[in-house]
Amino acid sequence: MRARTAPAMRRRPSWVAWSLAATSVASAALAVVIGAGETVASGAVAFAMVFGPPGGLIAARLPRNPVGWLMVLVGVAFGGTALALAWLSAGGGWGAPWAAWWVDRGSAVIVPATFLLVVLLPDGRLPSVRWRPLVATVVAAQLLVIAGWCLVSGSATVGSPSSGSLENPIGVLPETWATAFEALEPVLVVPFVLGLPAVVHRLRVPQERAPAVSILAGVVVFVLMLTVPDLVWPAAAEWFHLAGALILTGSIVAAVLRGRVDHVQVVVSHAVVYSLLTVTLLVAYASLVAASTAVGASEQLTALLTAGVALALLPARSLLQRMLSRAMYGDGSEPQRALRRLSASVATSDDLDGLLQGLAHTVRLSVRARWVVVEFRGSTVLDGRPPTPATPAEVVVLDGGEGDAGSLSVGLAPGRSLRTSERELVHDLAEHGARAARVMCMAADLAAARQTLVASREDERARLRQELHDDLGPILAGLAMQLGSLPALVATDSDLASTRLQRLEAEARTALERTRRISRDLRPPALDELGFIGALVDAGRSLGVRVQVTGDRPALLSAAVEVAAYRIACEAILNARRHAGSEQVDVVLRHEVDGLVLEVSDTGPGMSGTEAGTGLTSMRQRAAELGGTLALCPTPGGGLTVVAVLPDGDSSVAPR
Repeated sequence: MRARTAPAMRRRPSWVAWSLAATSVASAALAVVIGAGETVASGAVAFAMVFGPPGGLIAARLPRNPVGWLMVLVGVAFGGTALALAWLSAGGGWGAPWAAWWVDRGSAVIVPATFLLVVLLPDGRLPSVRWRPLVATVVAAQLLVIAGWCLVSGSATVGSPSSGSLENPIGVLPETWATAFEALEPVLVVPFVLGLPAVVHRLRVPQERAPAVSILAGVVVFVLMLTVPDLVWPAAAEWFHLAGALILTGSIVAAVLRGRVDHVQVVVSHAVVYSLLTVTLLVAYASLVAASTAVGASEQLTALLTAGVALALLPARSLLQRMLSRAMYGDGSEPQRALRRLSASVATSDDLDGLLQGLAHTVRLSVRARWVVVEFRGSTVLDGRPPTPATPAEVVVLDGGEGDAGSLSVGLAPGRSLRTSERELVHDLAEHGARAARVMCMAADLAAARQTLVASREDERARLRQELHDDLGPILAGLAMQLGSLPALVATDSDLASTRLQRLEAEARTALERTRRISRDLRPPALDELGFIGALVDAGRSLGVRVQVTGDRPALLSAAVEVAAYRIACEAILNARRHAGSEQVDVVLRHEVDGLVLEVSDTGPGMSGTEAGTGLTSMRQRAAELGGTLALCPTPGGGLTVVAVLPDGDSSVAPR
C-alpha cells in the first residue's frame, strides 16, 4: 500500500474546510429557494453566508488554528437553521419534527462555538495557560445544559403551519425538567463577559495589540450596526445588520490572516471607518429630526443641517483612518513615521550596540513583530520576547557596503506573514540602519586609527628621547667636561692637551655620525637629495643590483607614503639580492584609485625562503600602518614579485 505524500496530507484540511464552507452556502441558498422570498430565515441565511466562507478560508490557510474551523462550523449551523426554518415555513412535512428540534434546541451549539471564538481569537490560543481550566469548565457546562435541553420532552416553540406544534423526537427526559434547564440559561450567556478581559490582555501585549484592535473595531461596528439602525431607520435595519456582520468577519479574517491575503486589511479598515461615520451621520440625522420636530423647523432646514454635519465629518475621516490603520497594522502605510523614529534613535545612539538596538526596536514597533534580532559586525541585539524555534521569522540582509554585512530577523506570531507594505518598510529600515551602522563603524575605526596614530607618535618621540639621552647625551656631556678642563691643561702640559684635543675631535665626529644616523632613520636623505626614483637606483647600486624603474612617476607623494614605499622597495631589493642572487630588479609604479601601487620583481628562483624572513614582516607592517596591503606573487618567467598598495589621497601623477 503506497504511503500518502506530504502535499496530499496538506491538501486534505483545505478540502474539508472548503467543503464545509460550501455546505453552509448551499444550505443558505436552498433556504432562500424553499422560503420563496419569505424573511423568516433571513437572519440565519445572512450569518451562514457571513461565517461559512471566511471560516473556510482561514481553516484552509491555517488548518492548525481552531478559529477557522469554529467559524465554518458556526456557518454550517446557521445554514442548517435557515434551511430548517424555510422548510417549516413552507409547510413542513417529512422531517418537520427534526427541523423544529434543530431550530429550537440543537442550534444552541452555536453558543459554545461562539464563546470559544471570543476567547481564542486571533491566533487560536488562550490568553494564557491559566485560562485553560476556566474555559474548559465553561464549555463543558454549556454543552451539558444544551445536551439536557435537547433531550427534554415537550413541544418546540416553532412549528409548521400544517402540523402545528411539534414534539421533541428524542425527548427522553421529563418535561418538568424544562424549567430547570431554562433557569440554567445564564450559563450560556454570562461567560461571554470573559471576552472583555481576554481582549484587554491581548491589548496589553504589543505583539498582539494590532489584531486585537482589528477585532475590537469590527465588534464595535457590528454592535452599532445591530442597534442604531433599528432606532433610526428600521426599514433598512436588516441591511445594516448584514453589513455589520460582514465587517466583523472581515476584521477577524484580517486579524488571523495578517499578510496572507492581500488587500483584506485595507478593505476592512476602510469599511470600519466608513461604517462608524455612517452610524454617526444616522445618529446626527435622527437627533436633528427630533430637534426640528420639537421646535417646528422645516424639513429643508433639517436636510441642510444634516448636510453640514456630513461635511464636518469629512476631515475626521482621514484622521480616523490614519489612527485605525496605525493601531491595526503599524507603520506599513506610514513609512515616514517609522523612518523618523529610526532617525531619532540613531541621533541618540552613542555606540554600535545602541544603534542596532534602536533599529530592532523601530522595526518591531513598526510591523508589530514579536521580536527582532539584529546582527552586524559581531554585535547581536534582541528587542522583544526571546525567540523560539517554532516562531516564524523573516530575515533581511543588512548590507552596509565595503564588506560590512549582517542580518535582521523579524519574528512573527504563528500563522502570520508580513504584508507587502510591511516587507517593503522592513527593507527600507534595514537599508537605512545598515548605512548608519556602517558610518558609525567607520567613525569608530577612524577614532581608533587616530588613537593608534597618536600612540605611535608618542612612542616615536619616546624612542628618540631615549636614543638621544642614552647615545648622544653621554658623548656631549663628556665633551663638555673635557673641554672645560682643557684651558688649564694647555698651560701646564701642551702635549697632553694636544692628544686630548684629538680624542675630543674623534668623539665629536662620532656624535655627528650618530646624529646623521638618527636623521636617516627619520627620513632617508637620499629621497631629498636624489628624488624617489634616484634614491631607489642608488640603493640598488650600493647592493650591486641594477634597478630599472618604469610606470607612472608620482610628482607629489605624502611624506609617509614616500618613505614607506622607499623602505618596502629597498627591503625587496635587498631580499632579491640576498635570497635570489638577482642582479636585475624591475620596479613598476602605478597610481590607481586605491593609491600608489608598487611592484618589485626579480628573476630569482621564486618564493623559496621568503615566507619566514623578518624583512617580509617589516614590509607588511609598513603597508598596514598606512591602511594598505602587501602581497607576493610569482613573476612570469620565474622569480618573485612584491606588490604593495599604499593609499595616499594627496598624491598626484606626473607624465611618464
